[in-house]
Amino acid sequence: MMLLFDLGNSRCKWQLRDGDTVVAAGGAAYTGEGRLPDHLLAAVADLPHAPERAVACSVATPAVLAPLEERLRVRYGCTLEHFRTAAEGAGVRNAYAEPGNLGADRWAALLGGHARYEGRLCIADCGTAVTLDVLEADGRHAGGVILPGLSLARRALSLGAHRLADPGDGPLPALAADTPTAIRAGTFHGLVAAIDSFKMRCDEAGGVTRGLITGGDAPTVAAALSGRWQVDADLVFTGMAVGIESGS
Repeated sequence: MMLLFDLGNSRCKWQLRDGDTVVAAGGAAYTGEGRLPDHLLAAVADLPHAPERAVACSVATPAVLAPLEERLRVRYGCTLEHFRTAAEGAGVRNAYAEPGNLGADRWAALLGGHARYEGRLCIADCGTAVTLDVLEADGRHAGGVILPGLSLARRALSLGAHRLADPGDGPLPALAADTPTAIRAGTFHGLVAAIDSFKMRCDEAGGVTRGLITGGDAPTVAAALSGRWQVDADLVFTGMAVGIESGS
């Protein structure tokens, strides 16, 4: 039994896995102070089965992780291991000259994509940041790009431009008649256009790619993209499991 954590910039998610079977899962946003919420720590301490290992794919600081590490140690006698990017593993070869500079979540998504799908892949992870990566059919990572996610782009406008407040939630029309809607719609349609353009250029350069999309904004973004994109909410967790089992 393995307990996996995907601790991103905005949300903390977890899965308890028995092989390929997800036994239990959960997730929550960080607190306003950037800490793990108490109810998530309580859920981790009340799992249906005791994990033999606990592994985190994390961008969080040691101070944020400390309560989780303590809870795992006291409750299950587990040390929280860290999922690391490698130069090669589970049939995937990292494009980066310095492999560790590729985010562990991107590496996990690449491993998960190669393990679950055939052919050439374009993998989009839509969270606080959006990453786009191309994975060749033979497992060679061709590289990728990083751009701001929806919430980050909207915050940047609010912080960097006078008189542009947080637009909040609401409709995303092609043409807006007020400023908050214009910000929401502009950032959304801009992101969709960027992803569509990236995939089109990759298709033209190296052959048709299969579109995979994951992350918190994946369902909303996928619905607006051109062509067929498959939403895989568990892609990072799948890749973590594959990487751990392969020893990479």
